Amino acid sequence: MELKIKKRKVFIDLDDTIAHFTRHFMRSIHKYPEFNPWPQSRPGFFAELEPIEGAKEGIYLLQQYFDVWILTKPSYMNPHCYTDKRLWLEEHYGLDFCQKLILCPDKGLIDGKDSYLIDDMDWKGFSGTQLHFGTGDLQTWPDVIKRLMDLETTKLYRPVNQHELKLIEEDYRFGGFPPRKPEQPFFYPVTNREYATQITKEWNVPAYGEGYVLEFRVLNAFLDQFDVKTVGGQQHTEYWIPREKLNEFNQYIYEPIKIVDKF
Repeated sequence: MELKIKKRKVFIDLDDTIAHFTRHFMRSIHKYPEFNPWPQSRPGFFAELEPIEGAKEGIYLLQQYFDVWILTKPSYMNPHCYTDKRLWLEEHYGLDFCQKLILCPDKGLIDGKDSYLIDDMDWKGFSGTQLHFGTGDLQTWPDVIKRLMDLETTKLYRPVNQHELKLIEEDYRFGGFPPRKPEQPFFYPVTNREYATQITKEWNVPAYGEGYVLEFRVLNAFLDQFDVKTVGGQQHTEYWIPREKLNEFNQYIYEPIKIVDKF
């Protein structure tokens, strides 16, 4: 899926974020005593690093929604490091991704406005949002993906009847919503479960005998072009997505649509 919006940048560290630096460091101390106490100064050290579990899958997912770069600090005392990191990236992520490699001794120099940095270290000069890998609730790559997508998506709800649900389930595999009818100029996802439940009980159940509340997440970068509409009380808030934008809206749904209530 190629998104039409401008993708937000995500910078990702290499050492101890997508590759096991510390593990290889400790092993190399004993395996190459002639380089002790600086095993990382040995030519080839960085090219030998083992990938961190889940990193590749996480990065491939992020590339669907973000402009992903590898941002790593080189060891200036080891000139081979500059080449080794480039070779490591090609081996594990392919040659094309090497065009997204930045070697920088101070990550605070990077313009991080409206961007993210996923790193096992804190960089005080970085102006964007930092996700400190390996700390707190960011111990694994699935943890990082969840945090980032929670920050970059909005949870929405849609009340439907059994007929619309069948189309969503069979034709869209819970990945999107069917086209609107000519007399329906807008698609109306709502912003909270309470409002969706109210619509389901007061409209879908009386009209069709049953109703469902669907929950899904949409990328903020798409939703930001629309205002949230208040159409009644304080909790009656929804988006008005023009009918001609619904197909594009479907492309920005993150993870499958799920049923959260049935009445």
